[in-house]
Amino acid sequence: RLAAALRALGWQVNPAAGNFVLAAPASARRPSSAETSAHCFEFLRARRILVRRFPHHALTERSLRISVGTESETDAFLAAARREEGDRLNAILSAQVQRIAELADAARRNPVVSGPILGLIFLRFAEVRFAAQRAKLEKAGASSRRGSRVDEPVAYHAENVLYLAPEACFDYLLTLPEAADIGGKVNAAMREVEKQNPQLAGVLPKTFNLFTGTLLKELLKKISEIPATLDFDAFGRIYEYFLGEFARTEGQKGGESYTPSCIVRLLTEVIEPYHGRILDPACGSGGMFVQSARFVTEHHKNPSAELSICGVEKVDETGRLCRLNLAVHGLEGDIRHGGNVNSYYDDPHAATGQFDF
Repeated sequence: RLAAALRALGWQVNPAAGNFVLAAPASARRPSSAETSAHCFEFLRARRILVRRFPHHALTERSLRISVGTESETDAFLAAARREEGDRLNAILSAQVQRIAELADAARRNPVVSGPILGLIFLRFAEVRFAAQRAKLEKAGASSRRGSRVDEPVAYHAENVLYLAPEACFDYLLTLPEAADIGGKVNAAMREVEKQNPQLAGVLPKTFNLFTGTLLKELLKKISEIPATLDFDAFGRIYEYFLGEFARTEGQKGGESYTPSCIVRLLTEVIEPYHGRILDPACGSGGMFVQSARFVTEHHKNPSAELSICGVEKVDETGRLCRLNLAVHGLEGDIRHGGNVNSYYDDPHAATGQFDF
């Protein structure tokens, strides 16, 4: 399907000798061509899809090569691709976050707004992935003697997708009338998500009754406008944007829960976590884990297969945000938080000599 889509764009696709070689059409080779950016964007998107779809095939840049004339022309093409990808994503984000931010400002009379709003963004993302997996299962069930598996949670968990019961789906909550105690319904939906997906037990916010029905309805409507076509990176960046904004406006002290992503990205470029066990003993909302996973992805590997994530966070609420942040990015980890866990005095992971980073 990928090859057919690329051929429709004019690419020459030659999956020979174990390589997936993409030869750009003539129109894409001219820097002045209006089509160049589209071809660049499609190439990067295609390569990312392949790496994620076939994580066990060790797909790398060497096995996903591109040919655009000379070597210097190819380098220029890829540089343009990355600029175009960033520009498109930034345009999508700026269009979506402005109104959500305005609604968040209206909600600030409530004691804590970050958890609930991040929870709604997470649920929207989870439903997009759930719907895609459900469609695959429905198609497979139509031709299987075993019958349909669309209502079996294990069929979703096997693909690292959360299972959502009908009453826990974002679209169900979106259609509720304002008079239907939306806050109570969303709280119940979060409990149902945790019930069907034990790895999220105790993580999701359940304080939506603090919002008025009108404000919740507007939040649901605006978050529903986040395009369903966005991938991990886009949803993750939306989540990270609000994580940073809430940390700034809710008065966090000295970066105790959120370190700016540019700083964390620099740290990951220094330590180069290609593969192994990674520990953050004061993990906050999990930025180090997210950037480490992004580093692995950019080097064309599957972070879920390459990294084992462990963390410690003394603030219980922040530890839950970390686990939610991991889930938004399709990651899992062993995060110890709350209670009396404090890495100044405790060593819950028996860390000495056990971690690579």
